[in-house]
Amino acid sequence: TMEDLHRLSTKTLELGAKVILIKCGSSGMYFRTEKKEKLEGLCAALRLKPEEWADKEGFEKSFEPEAVLSGTGAGDTSIAAFLASVMVGESLEEAVEMAAATGACCVAAYDALSGLKPLEQLKEKIRKGWKKNG
Repeated sequence: TMEDLHRLSTKTLELGAKVILIKCGSSGMYFRTEKKEKLEGLCAALRLKPEEWADKEGFEKSFEPEAVLSGTGAGDTSIAAFLASVMVGESLEEAVEMAAATGACCVAAYDALSGLKPLEQLKEKIRKGWKKNG
């Protein structure tokens, strides 16, 4: 439940995490970030605006995959897409959306790499109305 995810993320923030993503299988992905003052160093290093990243919490529903062949690497590739999006200056919400999209592409292949798409292809698929689960 969202309550469980909030409790888990609170403990994780207390342990020092600044940005938290929790992959929740076919349901989607939970995200939460620290308060502005605790994010300033990270945001400065990554050239992000702390006010756009601070104190956020939400849930991104997963996208409907073309097929479900294997879950191998879906979580790992989702996090990689999130980080790649951050590195090119995407917002938190856009980065989480790219993570969810990549997870859906990954499960449509038998291995962790064959289903991966460039971020621009994912954005185009989303613009064209890629449906989400739930």
